[in-house]
Amino acid sequence: MDIMNGFITREMLIQPMCCIMICFTLTQLIKEIKFVKNIPTKFIAIIVGILTVIFGHLVNDCFMVKDLYIMFMNGIFVGLSAIASHDFPNMLNNNKKKDDDIQTINNFYNTPIVEKSNIASDTKEFD
Repeated sequence: MDIMNGFITREMLIQPMCCIMICFTLTQLIKEIKFVKNIPTKFIAIIVGILTVIFGHLVNDCFMVKDLYIMFMNGIFVGLSAIASHDFPNMLNNNKKKDDDIQTINNFYNTPIVEKSNIASDTKEFD
């Protein structure tokens, strides 16, 4: 029992990063269940995030009904942060320009010269 208390403690359950980690892990496990596969992962993560925040407050004996709205909003934040941490590498790869669109030294001399451009230059070096 002492080993588990050293890994995730009750106090950690109300820390934002721990909630995000738990939400991310549980969402990845839950989203493969047959009757949950039709629900978008974002909504699963939000529900898991809300339940994680509420459960963390229940376990730590700091649950108060007047804080339920704040816990609900924090749960939405936790769920969306868990999804963003999963999607971040994909967002980076999808937003990269194609190599042909990027001006590099390899395609610099193959770029067509635009006559009558609005760019003023002192030299004729690149014309």
